Amino acid sequence: LREKIAMLRDAVPEICLRTTLITGFPGETKEDHEELMMFVDEMEFDRLGVFTYSQEEDTVAAEMQDQIAEEVKSDRQAAVMELQQEIAYDKASDCIGQKLMVMILITMIIFVQIIFFQLQEFFYLQKHHHNS
Repeated sequence: LREKIAMLRDAVPEICLRTTLITGFPGETKEDHEELMMFVDEMEFDRLGVFTYSQEEDTVAAEMQDQIAEEVKSDRQAAVMELQQEIAYDKASDCIGQKLMVMILITMIIFVQIIFFQLQEFFYLQKHHHNS
């Protein structure tokens, strides 16, 4: 995986890499968590999310031995996210003074949602006006 990520970054230096991780899977050791932390630190993902393993009924993992305590899962999740915040801060700091091309989509999404709700209201009023 490290080699593939390096290859991607070499081929496309401005690539933005994101991933999502799970922590607290049954059997995860302190050493496993430390290895994950080193991997995250080394890879410096642009965006990273992490969630805790959730024991779901009728799954193989739910029946596995060595379930991890909720507090341990939460602590591990917080540690990964704290590390990622440091990475994100450093990456953002590297952009100070640079001119970047950005695409802003949220305005369009909000605009479409407003129109959608206005149309719903219009048709609702039309329907009830004609029924009166």
